[in-house]
Amino acid sequence: MAASIPGKALRVALLTNNDEIIKQVEEISMQQGWHLYPPVRSNGEDCQIPCLRSDLILLDLSFPDAIGFISSIRSRRPDTLIVALADAPHLKDLQSALLAGAAAFVSIPLEPNQLEMTVEHVLSKHRESSMETDANGQLKTPPVGQIVSVVSLKGGVGRTTLAVNLAMALYEYKQANVILVEAHHKLSDVTLFTNLVPTHTLAKLVGETHIDRDIVYTLLQRHASGIYILPGANRLEDLFELPPKVWRRVLLMVSELASFVVVDTDSQPDEVLTEVLMQSDHILVVSDPTIASLRSASTLMNAIQQESTMAATPRLVINRSDMPGGISSRNIAKRLGVEIAANLPDDPKLVNFALNAGVPFMLSNPNALLSRRIIEITRMLGKVEPVEEQERKLPSLSRFSSPLPFWRLGISQQGAS
Repeated sequence: MAASIPGKALRVALLTNNDEIIKQVEEISMQQGWHLYPPVRSNGEDCQIPCLRSDLILLDLSFPDAIGFISSIRSRRPDTLIVALADAPHLKDLQSALLAGAAAFVSIPLEPNQLEMTVEHVLSKHRESSMETDANGQLKTPPVGQIVSVVSLKGGVGRTTLAVNLAMALYEYKQANVILVEAHHKLSDVTLFTNLVPTHTLAKLVGETHIDRDIVYTLLQRHASGIYILPGANRLEDLFELPPKVWRRVLLMVSELASFVVVDTDSQPDEVLTEVLMQSDHILVVSDPTIASLRSASTLMNAIQQESTMAATPRLVINRSDMPGGISSRNIAKRLGVEIAANLPDDPKLVNFALNAGVPFMLSNPNALLSRRIIEITRMLGKVEPVEEQERKLPSLSRFSSPLPFWRLGISQQGAS
C-alpha cells in the first residue's frame, strides 16, 4: 500500500548530498506517486521553504548541521514529520536526531521496502496522534494553510473577479480566515474591486532584508467582508519589483496566518508567477470559451504538469461559459482532454455593477447563479477548522481598518493583465 496523505500526493523534501540516495528516492517517489521536491544540497533559508511546505522530510544525517536543522524546523512547525537517513559513521547521531524531533530513521544504503514501510508507519502514527474528534466522536484532520492561486496567461478573462469573490466565499462558507494577495508588480486591481484605500502595500517590502510575520502583519488590510488583503501598488509612484526570494518568503508567512491564501496573479509568465505556482496547493486556471484564451489555458496547464517543482494539479475554470458565440464546455473538455472544474455563467450586468460599485457580487448578491457556482468551487478546497480557532493566528490584526522558469517550455505572453 502506497504511503500517502488522503486526497493528495505526498509532498516530500529530501536533504542530502549523496547522489545514490537521490536516485533511489526519486525511483521510490515515482513508484509511490509522491511529489518529490528538487533535492536540497545545502543548508540555508532557501532550503527551509520546501521543507516547511512538505508533508515529509527525508534528512541525511551527513547533511550540514542536520541535528540543528531538525530542531529549527520543529520549532517552526511542531507537526513536521522527519525521517532521518543514517549511514554507519552517523549511527551515533541517531539518538540526537530522535531527541531533536525526528519521527523515525532508516539506515543507509537504502532498502526501498524499508523506506516505504517506515514512511507509511510514520504517517499512520501521525494520523492517529494528531487527529482530533468532532462533536460526534469522529476523527477530523487538523488544518493546514492552503494557497489557492488564480491564474491565466490572457488578460480580461475574469481572473481578478474570481480571486476576489472566491476569497469572500471561502471566508463566508468555510468559516475560515482568508488572506487575498496580489502577486504582481503592476497597479492593484483588487483595491478597485473591493473599494479599498490601503494604508500599506507590498511596496513596503522593497529593500527589506529580513521579512518576518510582524512585518507581514503591518501590511494586511482588513476588508468589511472579513477577509484580509495584501495589496499591490495603488499609485504609479508606488510601483515596485520584488525578487522571487521575497515572494517566496511572503507566501510562507501568509500561509502560516490563515486557513486559505487566495493569490491573484498577472498574465505575465515570469519568475513571480513561477514562485506562486511552486508554493500553491490549488491552481485554478481561468479561461473564457474562446480559442485564444483556451490556447493560453491549455499551454499553461501543460507547462505546470511538466514542471517537477509544482505539486498542485491545475484545474480549469471556464468563465462566461454560456457567452454568445463561445465554444461549448462539452467541446472544450473533449478537445483539451481535461475535466472542467467549474463553469461560471456570463452575467455582465452583475459583474459590471459590482466592479463600478466596489462591492463584490458575493456580498451584494450571494444567491445569483454566478455566486453559487463560485461557492461550489470552495467545496473542492478541503476542510478547515472554525474561524474562532484560526483567529489565534492573527493576534495583532484587529488594529487595522477595513527553480525552473517554466515559461521557457514554450509559453509566450498573451494579452494584457
